[in-house]
Parts: sequence; structure tokens; C-alpha cells
Amino acid sequence: MSLSVENLRFAYGRQEVLKGISFTASEGELLSVLGCNGAGKSTLFKCMLGLLSNYSGRILADGQDIKNLSLRTLAKKTAYIPQLHYPAFNYSVFDMVLMGTAHRVSPMRSPDAEEKSRAWCAISQMGIEDLSERSYNHLSGGEQQLVLIARALAQETRILILDEPTASLDFGNRIRVLAKIKELAGKGYTVIQSTHDPENAFMYSDRVIALKDGRLIADGPPAEILTSELMKELYGVDVDVRSLEDDKIRVCIPINGRYI
Repeated sequence: MSLSVENLRFAYGRQEVLKGISFTASEGELLSVLGCNGAGKSTLFKCMLGLLSNYSGRILADGQDIKNLSLRTLAKKTAYIPQLHYPAFNYSVFDMVLMGTAHRVSPMRSPDAEEKSRAWCAISQMGIEDLSERSYNHLSGGEQQLVLIARALAQETRILILDEPTASLDFGNRIRVLAKIKELAGKGYTVIQSTHDPENAFMYSDRVIALKDGRLIADGPPAEILTSELMKELYGVDVDVRSLEDDKIRVCIPINGRYI
């Protein structure tokens, strides 16, 4: 299942935020979206999720224009994973994941055995069975992020949209979450994530697109487009992007005239 954005334009009043963006995220692909604050990433994601509809251009989920889909139908195609989420009530991990099946349940019905089975399958897929009875609010940031991904999987969608999923995580949790996200792409999910970390984008992404001032300025494999010149254009800083062994890069910063 793919997600395509075609000549997308959006404005808040007279301020145009997205300026003719086009790209396609394909099945089994992990696509990372880079750009500084204010580049248009959040607005792009809101449009893809159907939260903003007064745009021009088209957004197609599995070939269908999302403007023609109800929110319930769209929830069967795309799932959103925020940075972190703090519910008002002290839900268990299982109940948090079970919420991902809500679009399948009518307003007058409680989740039945089928929905609960979907939740357990999602928990198992993320390898967090040992957390199922624990309080979500008492988990570490990395554990919470894995639960939110499991909740998205319980929707049984094939398109996952993640908003800086590792932004507030420590190094260990960041690696664990990114590894799981990469694993899902390998299983055929279409994964789109925003990130500020070019090294993580290089290590885990199949493709990277870069936004600046609402325009798409780069699109391609990370090894080809993640350059010192692009970092300067995106973030306004001088860095030295160096290729290392094992298909990795290192972003070196200048200190006292030397890159370290």
C-alpha cells in the first residue's frame, strides 16, 4: 500500500506553507522527512492524516483520494504515531493498544474477542508482551513509544506516519525504536517519519526527502543526498558529512577551526 502526494499546496490565510510538494512513499519503504522547524513538516503530516482538508493537489492512500474517504475509512489505511502521548487516565498497556481497534467498533458496542486478538497480535509483533498489564504512564519513554506503535499496528493499516518518534528518547531507546520501525518496513509496511537527525535518517531510511520553506528541495537515497551542502541549506550550519564503513555517516561539527 503506497501513499502519494501530488502538487500539494496549503496556506494559513495568505501565508503559503506548502508549495507544490510531490512524492510517493512505497510499500516496504521507510521514508524520512528532514527539515528545520517551520519548514512545513507538521502541516504536511496533518494534510496526510486528513486533519487539514483545505489544500490543493491530491493525497492518495492506496490509490484513493483521502478527501473522498471518511475518517473511519482513512483510519483503516493510515495510522499516526505521535512523539509521546500522556493519557488523562491510567490505562494499562493492553488497553492503550486496544484503542487502536476503535474504528472497527460501533459506538454502542465494546471491543469483543476479535478486537482483543488484534491488540494481542500487535503487542506480540512489537515484542512487549511482558508490559501488557503494566501502567502505560509508568513506562519509560522508549517503552511508551513501542506501545504507541503497537496501537497503530492494531488498526491493521499498512501506512504508518510517525512524527519524530525518537525526539525525546535517550540513545538506547532511540536505537531500539528505530530498529523496530525499520523491521516493520521490512515486513511490507509503508513508513513515513519526520526527523531532525540526519545520522538516524542515513542509518535506517530507504529514502529521504528534505523540505525548506514549504518546498521539496531533495529526494533520494540517503547516501546520495545527505551532504554537507544540504545540511547547510536546511539548517544553516557548517558541518562535514563523512562516509564511514558499514554504510554509515558521521556529521562532524567545527570547533576552533577543526571538524570533530
